[in-house]
Amino acid sequence: MLFRSAQQVQVNKSFTPANVGLGATTVVTVTLQNNSTTSAATITGFQDDIASMAGFGILLSSPAPTTTCAGGTPSVVGSAVVMNNGTIPIAPNTFTPGACTITFSVRANKIGNGFNTIEASDVVTSNGSPSADVTQTLTVQSANITVASGPTQTVLTSSTATVTYTLTNPTATPITNATFPITS
Repeated sequence: MLFRSAQQVQVNKSFTPANVGLGATTVVTVTLQNNSTTSAATITGFQDDIASMAGFGILLSSPAPTTTCAGGTPSVVGSAVVMNNGTIPIAPNTFTPGACTITFSVRANKIGNGFNTIEASDVVTSNGSPSADVTQTLTVQSANITVASGPTQTVLTSSTATVTYTLTNPTATPITNATFPITS
């Protein structure tokens, strides 16, 4: 049997994908949950400040943030997504919370792990705030470039030689506009 937290409002967060290449875009989904079976939760304050990622992510204003929270209108203010309206629906039963989402995009800006935290005090509703902060990690990697060249013997004028360049992307996100100059 599943039991939910007695806390009326909870928050979860994800990056999709959570492992990206430098300069790639990831979608952030914040899920707001309402455990109350008697009243919807009116959102009076929400903020997710991407500045907490210490430069690993840059909040994008386009596409604009969206929400499934009834009546909500999220917006970009500086380095944060904010929303001071909207409703988290009532829980349909004691095992399933009412839920809605806020979605926005972030561009990976620095190689390494960026940690983004939504503090409990950054989510305020008529049914209270979450009992704890929520932190999610965005992993930003660079493409690995390996060069295999050949042949090892001298190539005569008017002969053909093959040189192979292998670009390896360790992330699930395509890397675009990558260039590397070749000089002879």
